[in-house]
Amino acid sequence: MTTGSQRHSPTTGKMTSTRQIALRSGVLASISIIMVVTAWWLKGFRLRVIGDAAAMTGLCNAGITSYPLDRMAFLIPYCFTIEVAGVRPWLIIQIFLWGIAVVALYRAGSILFDETTGFLAGLGIALTWETFRFAVRPQTDLMLLFAVALCFWALARYYHSETRKNMVLVVGVVTLALISRPLSIPIVFGWIIWKMSEYRAEFSVSPRKMSRRVMGLTIGALGVGLFTIQRFFIQRLFRPAPTASINWRQGLAGSWYHGIIVTHPGEPTIQYLYQPEPAGQMLKWMLLNIEHIVVMGLMRMAAFFIPLLPRWSTFHIVVNAVTILPFIIGTFLGARHLIKNGKTRIAGLLLAPIVGSLITVAIIFVDGGFNYRAPATLSFVLLTAYWCREMLASTGLENRLQQLLPYV
Repeated sequence: MTTGSQRHSPTTGKMTSTRQIALRSGVLASISIIMVVTAWWLKGFRLRVIGDAAAMTGLCNAGITSYPLDRMAFLIPYCFTIEVAGVRPWLIIQIFLWGIAVVALYRAGSILFDETTGFLAGLGIALTWETFRFAVRPQTDLMLLFAVALCFWALARYYHSETRKNMVLVVGVVTLALISRPLSIPIVFGWIIWKMSEYRAEFSVSPRKMSRRVMGLTIGALGVGLFTIQRFFIQRLFRPAPTASINWRQGLAGSWYHGIIVTHPGEPTIQYLYQPEPAGQMLKWMLLNIEHIVVMGLMRMAAFFIPLLPRWSTFHIVVNAVTILPFIIGTFLGARHLIKNGKTRIAGLLLAPIVGSLITVAIIFVDGGFNYRAPATLSFVLLTAYWCREMLASTGLENRLQQLLPYV
């Protein structure tokens, strides 16, 4: 709610001026940009077009008709930029997109909770290597992080004010997320389920009495579900082999068949060692080995939260432990605190990216670079910021921090 140049905090009831919000947004955006530029400087300002960015560059050369729909949000501006000015200017664009994402997360935390939580979340994500590392080279992960941060901001607005304007905003940024990277699909699907759960009572009545919102969300869920089936379970599970026949062991299901838990190009793979029951067809093999598939899924989800893996150097292990481990611990504490305080709706909103990412790694595998964990890190930081704010309030330190915020 806005009154003149004042904004109302739904948690504390305090008013925050637009000038204060702008000042804090500027501070957080500046910190995020400084962190990325510093990381790029430490790398000698080298231009690294690796991973999926190399594949995206190849698609740029092939023309717009070759762009996959689930990468369109990255490909259109990226290809246009490198065509006009080269790759290096795109990195500058990514740096500013990351600054906007940090501010969006700050505003999401402020709307859902209060200014203290929002500022802590913005500061936390700006200093987290797990996320801003994607801005130092062209990569689709940064566009997904940008889109998910905007989703948090838009959904926070809609959560507190279900206006048509906020609904249009949510639809717009969710669409952006869906065409940024396939990992967004289970995340968006989780948010749809989160919203549909509000209308569960309406499903018990006749279809004629269902609200338009329920029908719209149902259609949206079906659309996302059909797209997921087409994109992953048809195109990837049954990836053609070099011969004319189709060998499912060379597709996505091959990661289950070979027991892959964690993988990274050029590095040793962490595997689940077992003796699979032989079967010529994929579905039959899955039924015969269902207990092993369940174990592999659980192992992948566990590895998702472990910041220390053998492939990392000592430096990477220290950086990863210091920057991400506190947020993983804070996530469990923050989620527990939210549910304990009866804020289950907000807990569902924040946990959707984590659950979506867990489903993804359980089906596929854990990438040794932890790329699949990046969107969940935004939830980690918001939940940790909420828990920290609760601890500050219980110890009386929150008032001192709030006294500092007007000057930050």
